[in-house]
Amino acid sequence: MHTLVPLVCAAGLSACGGGGGATPVTVDGFTSWSALRPGTTSTLVAMTREADYAYDPDTELLTGVGAASPVATDSSLTLGLDADGAVNLLAIRTPLSSVSLSAANGDLFADLGGGLLAAVSADETKLILAADPIALGWNYQTFGVWDTVFDADSGRIGAFSAGAPTPVSAVPSSGTATYTGMAAGFHADATGLTSLTSATLRVDADFGARTLAFSTSNTFITTDLIDRSPAPSLDLAGTLGYAAGTNTFSGEIETVGGMSGRADGRFYGPQAEEIGGVFETRGTGVEVYGGAFGGRR
Repeated sequence: MHTLVPLVCAAGLSACGGGGGATPVTVDGFTSWSALRPGTTSTLVAMTREADYAYDPDTELLTGVGAASPVATDSSLTLGLDADGAVNLLAIRTPLSSVSLSAANGDLFADLGGGLLAAVSADETKLILAADPIALGWNYQTFGVWDTVFDADSGRIGAFSAGAPTPVSAVPSSGTATYTGMAAGFHADATGLTSLTSATLRVDADFGARTLAFSTSNTFITTDLIDRSPAPSLDLAGTLGYAAGTNTFSGEIETVGGMSGRADGRFYGPQAEEIGGVFETRGTGVEVYGGAFGGRR
């Protein structure tokens, strides 16, 4: 996924630029986006999954992806806003790695439209793509992916879901709900050609049975953030579940094209108003499709 970093600012994004340089005031504990004020930062509990990859700079193709790490539920996302309310700081910390991008350090931030934000390091070796919760009408969570280039032929890529987890006691024990939102991530086909993805999310929850019917549709891919193509073979489906007394869920998923893998997620908000999570599927050879998702009732 080495190619994912430079394409963000190579796509003619004149909006790539830092926000205000005001020193943020730390807010202790994230509760909701509506409570986060301009000129402040907040740290969110995050769920993450990540993996190393190998890349051939001559052919610009992915040549291998290592085994994905176990899902970590104790990672964090720190997000800061400038004086105008624009994102100017994104920092992800996991048990295995960390990446921090800040406008104060000369890193570039852009609104990509469609509910997605991008941050690219000044040296174009690190990338974070994140859902814009305000634009999407969310209040308790967000999600995204990151790419860190270690050197010319290797790197690390991951996905995160972050927010205010629902208290275990507040997860409904009966009734149903439908969550809608979006998913985004990365895909490498069997030849190693990489692209970014976006899709529509739907999750039908049965709280009595503790199951969630997970699906994505209208999946698109792009290699340059300008032109995009439909990719129905990457639409996902699966049944996720969770144990009583928990606020996290997981289960097996599969693409229409036959890739298989796993999705893990959390309920977010005081009364499970929203959900989010991470996913990964693999096919033959180097084919891999992973990312994150979020939605609300």
